Amino acid sequence: MLKETVRREDRLRAHIIQPTIRASLIGSAIAAAIAAAPPAAGQQGCLTTRGLVMTANAGPVAISGHFATVLQHGNWDTRPTVRFARLDHESAAEVGIWKAVWSVADVELRASTAFVAADDRLVAIDLGDPAAPVELDHVDLVNAELVSISGSRAHVLSTGMDGNPHLNIVEISQPAEMERRGSTFWGPDDPEPRAIDADRGFVAVADEEGMFVIDARDPFNPIRGGRWSGDAVDDVALIDRLAIVAAEFSAGTPQHGIRVIDLSQPGRLVERGFWGAPSRVASVVPFGDRLAVATSGHGIFVIDLEDPDVPVAIDQWDGIGRGAVDLAAAWPNLAVANDQVGLIILGLKPECMPPRQVSGRTTP
Repeated sequence: MLKETVRREDRLRAHIIQPTIRASLIGSAIAAAIAAAPPAAGQQGCLTTRGLVMTANAGPVAISGHFATVLQHGNWDTRPTVRFARLDHESAAEVGIWKAVWSVADVELRASTAFVAADDRLVAIDLGDPAAPVELDHVDLVNAELVSISGSRAHVLSTGMDGNPHLNIVEISQPAEMERRGSTFWGPDDPEPRAIDADRGFVAVADEEGMFVIDARDPFNPIRGGRWSGDAVDDVALIDRLAIVAAEFSAGTPQHGIRVIDLSQPGRLVERGFWGAPSRVASVVPFGDRLAVATSGHGIFVIDLEDPDVPVAIDQWDGIGRGAVDLAAAWPNLAVANDQVGLIILGLKPECMPPRQVSGRTTP
C-alpha cells in the first residue's frame, strides 16, 4: 500500500511539475459555450509550475513575496492546520505548520506575517523562523470566517453572537498589537455572504444573490453602499474601481463566467462586461494589472481587463485540470489550492515578464 501511495504521488508530481500547456486553449466543443474571445496567439503558455506542497483537505491559500500558505481542514483524528512553504527562484518547499484548536477558515499573508481566521479569532503569526511559527497577537471575533487585507487594515467577516453577519475592521500595522476599529452588520434576512475583497478603503461582499460594497475609508464608520443583483456569487475581486464577480447565471441553462461591475459610483453599481468560462469559476484574484481565474475543471486563466466591457483570456494553465478551489496572487506568482493535490505555486516564465512595473495590486 505504501509503495502504491508513493508511486501515485510521483505520478502527480510529474504531471504537475512538467505541465503541458495546450496549443489550443479552448477546443471547438468548449468554444461554442464561451462568450469571450479565446486567448490571442502568441500570448499563451506564460504560466509555469514552481512547486507544490502535497496536502489533503486543502482550503484557502495565500502568498507573499517569500512565503505561501494553505489551510488544511481537520477531521476526526487531525487538528486543522496552516501549512507554510518558502519560495525561492525555482521551487517551493514546506517549512513549517501552525495548528489551530477547532477550526481554520481563511488566511492572508503580508511579508512574513500570516493573518488567520481561526478558533473564533483573527490570529497574527510571525514567520521570522518559519519552522517555528510564533503567535503574536489575536483579536476575538465570534465565528471569524473570511479575511481580506488592504493597506494596514484587515477586514474580517464573522457571524456574531446575534447570528448576523458582521464586517469587522482591525488595524494590523503592528501585528503584535492589533487593534479593533469599527464594524457594521446586516440582518438575518439578507443573503448569506460567501466572499469578501478589500481595496483602497472599499470592501466588496459577495453573497447568494449578488454583491454589495461597503465604504470603509473611515474605519470607525463603515457605510453600506450599492448592490448588484444576480445569481449566487462564489467569489469577488476588486481591481481599481471594478469588481469582478464569479457567478453562475441561469437563463435556460447555467452560464459559467465572470462579470465586471463598475464601482465608480459606489451607490449605483453598473454591470460592464462578461467573460464566459468552460466550467464553474471557483476563485478570482487580481494578478498585476490583470485578473487570474481558477476554474473547477479547466485550470487557471489570465484575463485582460484593459477594456472592461470586453474581458479577454490571454493565457491558460491546465497542468492538473480539475480540482481548483482557491487562488491567491503576489506578482509574479500565483498560489492555487487544489483538492486533489494541495498547494500549487505558479509563476511567469522570464520571457513573459513585462518590461514595465505592473500597475495593479501587489503583495509585499
